[in-house]
Amino acid sequence: VRLARDSKGDGSRIENQFRLERPALLALREYAPGCSVVVGGVTLRSRGLLKHWTGSLADAPLGMRGHAAKGDDGNLYYSTKSSQAVNDLLNANGAKIQGGKSQLLLPRHGFSTAAWDRPRRPRQTDFGTNVEITTSAFVRGLQSSEQPEQFDDVGGIKGLVARYRDRGELLVYNKGNISNGYAICTSCGYADSEIEAIGDGRDKLPSGFEDHKPIDKLDKTKYSACWRKGEAPVLRHQWLAATQTTDVLLLDFTPVLKPEDCAKFSLMLTLGHALRLGTARLLELDSREIGITTVSVNEKKSLGIVLYDNVPGGAGHVLEVVRNSTISSEWIKLTQEKILYINDEHHQRCEIACLDCLLTFETQNDVMQDRINRRLAYDTLSALI
Repeated sequence: VRLARDSKGDGSRIENQFRLERPALLALREYAPGCSVVVGGVTLRSRGLLKHWTGSLADAPLGMRGHAAKGDDGNLYYSTKSSQAVNDLLNANGAKIQGGKSQLLLPRHGFSTAAWDRPRRPRQTDFGTNVEITTSAFVRGLQSSEQPEQFDDVGGIKGLVARYRDRGELLVYNKGNISNGYAICTSCGYADSEIEAIGDGRDKLPSGFEDHKPIDKLDKTKYSACWRKGEAPVLRHQWLAATQTTDVLLLDFTPVLKPEDCAKFSLMLTLGHALRLGTARLLELDSREIGITTVSVNEKKSLGIVLYDNVPGGAGHVLEVVRNSTISSEWIKLTQEKILYINDEHHQRCEIACLDCLLTFETQNDVMQDRINRRLAYDTLSALI
């Protein structure tokens, strides 16, 4: 949202020149504080959270609060009820807390630029890098007590298991630039990534945070700092988060692969992206309609691949590729031949990923962080087939 001067000239906003919308799962990556976006021929930078959908600084909660903790099984357990609820989930799943608990904030009205932060010339956009997605669809004690629907020998691979839920919950969370969360001003909504791992009140705030100007004021030089002397209306070390209910499919490779292979993040992530693209190709969908993440499926931290419909409520796409044995076999074979292999010339020259196979907008960040290995994924899937 871009802010504009009002007709009275008091330096406050009255209109939104740009009102950008994204589903919650994308907004936390593209619009979170510190991210920039090119729109209308200029670059805008997100500076904080909206306190009200109109853009006014109404005295209202910034969003729902929650708690989260990493289990020693590799999964993230969370609750918007209480800190004790997280402990109950850990116990129900036989996991022990690893490190301390983190605080979640689920923004209610979205994000905003600051009126004093003028648009700049177009340049490369900056997205949040510490954004992760997990699901509670297969966590005992959080989802419905009903067992997920199970499919055996998926794609003709004996032992490969798929579990499906039609209303599984996804959680996307943004931990800030260096995973220490965000500091958020509860007075105006201004936010910035935490630099230090610990600190309360005004102690060890990000540079410039203590003297920031309210984000609804146009001219920094005409207005005093947002905080009065001795005040500290701030939330510290918050993970920004959002939830979405959709169709979720878990592929469990532990019966068909060695434990050390299931624990290889690059292998499972690459297989996941390949199967995501294979799903889109088979069902003639835009690849952005299918999402992928990984979760731990046992105490050995073996990873399972989670495919989900990337639309709120789901569309039945991820179910379509497993509920019929003929279609599931075609899906696996197409992924092997048309996504990972393609042809002899491609197989000889492409080691990691390229525009002909796995390199897409959705995978570019994983490729840059050396998380993708096409050849390893092809060899593994071919051996299973």
